[in-house]
Amino acid sequence: MRPRIEKEQVRFDTLFTANEYLEGVELSADRLLASYDSRESEVARIESEALERINSASISFWAKKDVEKLAKENAGLKLLVSSKDTDIQKERNETEKERKARERAEAGMERLKDTVSFSQSALARRHPVEARLLEELVSIGIHRPDWQDKILGGETLRFAPRKWTDPSNGREIPEDFYQEVDVRMENRGKDTFISMCGMRIADFFKQIWAKVTEALGLKRRQEEEQRRQKPDTPRRGMKM
Repeated sequence: MRPRIEKEQVRFDTLFTANEYLEGVELSADRLLASYDSRESEVARIESEALERINSASISFWAKKDVEKLAKENAGLKLLVSSKDTDIQKERNETEKERKARERAEAGMERLKDTVSFSQSALARRHPVEARLLEELVSIGIHRPDWQDKILGGETLRFAPRKWTDPSNGREIPEDFYQEVDVRMENRGKDTFISMCGMRIADFFKQIWAKVTEALGLKRRQEEEQRRQKPDTPRRGMKM
């Protein structure tokens, strides 16, 4: 049994030695891990403190920038307010000048109207026929002095088809009824009047509107006749 026991003892000693070695390695590994964790915590703490310092420094920097910006804006606003006050005062002065100028212009316009009115009254009093004929010419849109002089001098002016406005109602005749128109002075003395196509102005436009009414009535009758002659379209689904 002794050789066998000695063999087992050797084997036991070997295993025990190996176990001690493993325990030493494990303990060394634990110490290394603990040391690593400690260093990692220290690094994290240092990084955190560094970030806080950086943030504090940034906040301080930007706060300073904001204060500088606000100071500049405040100075700009003060300058703007001062400039606005000056502009407002200037506008008040300009407004006052404009008001006075407008009042002078309005007064001048009133004097001019009075002058024209008095002149027209004097013309109508001294030359009533000419004044009435001029009013008739102006009422149908003949404003050119040379045309007025020719017509009042006895000439006949022929106008190509164009737009005419009825002075009695301000309506323009339709384009379909444009025509050549002769304008001249008829008769002499108090019975003198301006004619259009040989008719008084009012009669000329009455004739135009009568033609317009007749044409509209004819068109309406034609449309009604066409509707009556048009065959009824049978509805779908109905038996004929």
